[in-house]
Amino acid sequence: MKIILAAFVAVLACALVLAVSVPDEASFHRHLAKLDQNDAEDNLLQRAGESVGRAQAKLTADYRDHTLWATVELTRGTERQRWLGVLGMWLRMSSTTDR
Repeated sequence: MKIILAAFVAVLACALVLAVSVPDEASFHRHLAKLDQNDAEDNLLQRAGESVGRAQAKLTADYRDHTLWATVELTRGTERQRWLGVLGMWLRMSSTTDR
């Protein structure tokens, strides 16, 4: 009985940690902007394209909070990406290009 109670408490504690650390939509946009900034080159045309891409990503991002984790599906041009937000981090799950 003690083992079952300890396992229940451990599962409950893990669920609580996941629920408290779900990243919000604003943190996703900050993460995306940081990635774009790291990828930026010194070319003015490249920067302009990235600014448009970031603006479009904000308009097409579909954020969903699932209590213990979050998902975002976004479209940037012809590229579609799926992201998973868990424990305060954003992880890219998939990226496809429509041709």
